[in-house]
Amino acid sequence: MESEPRPAFDTIHPPNQTLEVDLTPKELSELSFNLRRPFSPREAEALDNISRGFSNTQTAMNMGVSYGTVKNYNGIILFKTQAATMPQAVDRGFEVEALMPDVIEEGVEQPELTDVEHAEIILIAGGLTIIRSAHQQGLNMGTINKRRARIREKFDATNTSQVIRKAWEFGIPTRTT
Repeated sequence: MESEPRPAFDTIHPPNQTLEVDLTPKELSELSFNLRRPFSPREAEALDNISRGFSNTQTAMNMGVSYGTVKNYNGIILFKTQAATMPQAVDRGFEVEALMPDVIEEGVEQPELTDVEHAEIILIAGGLTIIRSAHQQGLNMGTINKRRARIREKFDATNTSQVIRKAWEFGIPTRTT
């Protein structure tokens, strides 16, 4: 049994038809991010685990799923948030209130950050890897790696995704205004 031929792509979407939109690249990026579907409950759970410093293996055990399933969730999360890195996805998860900050326990002091450390947190939240951060600042990767290790230590964080979570919990801005 033969199936009916499908119309050519050009028939459905004529090549010369364009949509005129007057948006800046930043507005276009924000628009595409805001148009993404919300997280499923399991995707939100995976993102919450990652934001708490759990590895993919630990997240899989916490959720009772395979490591591969967590990796799939990560890919979906990165796609839906249009993020380049998981710390950036965590930041955007807080931005759209898919993640909520925990209440800081009484007696826990906000870490004292230098201006350079705070600037590095903004770069982390912006999706910059160690290599890209070093290149942007004209520094070597070792310097950035040490800086990020110092930030993780000050926040008592396992990884940079957890740093972003704790920055939100302490009310430390993760982007420039």
